[in-house]
Amino acid sequence: EVWETERLVKRWKDVVFKQPNKSQLWLKYIEFCQTRFSFYRSSSITSLYQKAISTLASILDRVLLSHKPEHEAEKCLLAIFLLYCYFLRQSGFLEKAVASFQ
Repeated sequence: EVWETERLVKRWKDVVFKQPNKSQLWLKYIEFCQTRFSFYRSSSITSLYQKAISTLASILDRVLLSHKPEHEAEKCLLAIFLLYCYFLRQSGFLEKAVASFQ
């Protein structure tokens, strides 16, 4: 059975909502969205990166107490941040990518 993109997106959203502390799921979800050109918009991918970063940071900072951070969660969060900056650069937002480090 082949699922439509909308159904896959809905399923991905459900999975990361139920397991927001799983950084590998966030990475695969972002990868999925970036490779679906019918879904792909720079603004929506930017929002997705920001959601992943803020959610994982909230879990690490113990603001979101419903989930425990993963082992080496800081490294995973840093990897997502670096991919976000690389995405910004590829999208033509070099200044925004550099400013993100400041």
